[in-house]
Amino acid sequence: MSVPVTSSVDVPTPSAPGALPLIGHGHRLARDPLPFITSLREHGSADMNAITLAAFLVALFGADLPGQLAGEFTALMPAIMEGTIRQTILPAWVTRLPLPMNRAHAQRVARLRALIDQAIDHHGADRATSAETAGCPHADTARGEERPGLFATLLAAEDSLGRQQLQDEAITLLTGAIETTGTTLAWTLYEITRDPGIERRLREELGSVCGDRPLRYEDLDQLPYSRRVLQEAIRKYGPAWMVTRTAARDVELGGHRIPRGADVVWSPYLHQHDPDHFPDPDTFDPDRWTPERAPDTRGSFLAFGDGRRKCIGENFAWAELQIILATVLQTWPRFALTSRPPRAQAVVTVKPDEMTMTFLSPSAEA
Repeated sequence: MSVPVTSSVDVPTPSAPGALPLIGHGHRLARDPLPFITSLREHGSADMNAITLAAFLVALFGADLPGQLAGEFTALMPAIMEGTIRQTILPAWVTRLPLPMNRAHAQRVARLRALIDQAIDHHGADRATSAETAGCPHADTARGEERPGLFATLLAAEDSLGRQQLQDEAITLLTGAIETTGTTLAWTLYEITRDPGIERRLREELGSVCGDRPLRYEDLDQLPYSRRVLQEAIRKYGPAWMVTRTAARDVELGGHRIPRGADVVWSPYLHQHDPDHFPDPDTFDPDRWTPERAPDTRGSFLAFGDGRRKCIGENFAWAELQIILATVLQTWPRFALTSRPPRAQAVVTVKPDEMTMTFLSPSAEA
């Protein structure tokens, strides 16, 4: 899913990506999102999945991941995501057949594991360098500017994980955190272009909190309307349209007996369009999440799951979504849809089949 963005100015800009944080440390995400977003003026286009992937790679591996590695991750992940959903939908025996699509997916996953190994080795080399420079009077200052990722924490843990476990954790996080966020941002921008009132309220709220300065982590709780807009985009457009579970024991569900070992398929997308819980479900209405109306939907918003299986990255996702949306609004005073209205299609997520926007820069407004 791409959201190409064109700009009417050509100015030297910092290179992407900007530094973004480790899960659970959203304040780092707020430090410098503007260099990444503004650098898009130079490159001429922005893909919301590419932005969220860049953010998450830094969150996972730190800000010093070599560009060549980051580029391979970026090129590989879309195909990995498509293969993953196909493997989820098809019966297990089909995924084990020596079909071209199965072989191609296995080769991509093997390459992804190799890339993760290279990232681990890069971390190991950095730790060795840090140890060698421990006596340098400038070392503490340099280390203070570093932004280690989640892997630095895992590698330093007392009960260390093996290579296979580290690879598995990284694959789980990467496949679960990229397209969902990118798709949500794309649909949010689309809904903003459809309703000037929503855009006006977002900009007024952001201006009252930040003025002309960039957003800070401590500002997030002061942006309730921004949170409601994003939550409504998640409700209306998924992004997860199908979830599967395997019954651990015989169980009766809705009057149907489900035997142990059976696969159960459930759609959060359909649930969040249920008019019994969400009146007029096809209408984009951020105010359905106000404190006065939200109790009517309590227990019905399950985009991040619930209970023991609830998404571990939910807090990170909210911080990332709010900061990227605020940065887009601060960077560009106006943007408009230039393609036809997109149609929703269920692939890995419920994503737009096509969406192109024009973003107007501040200097062009003047």
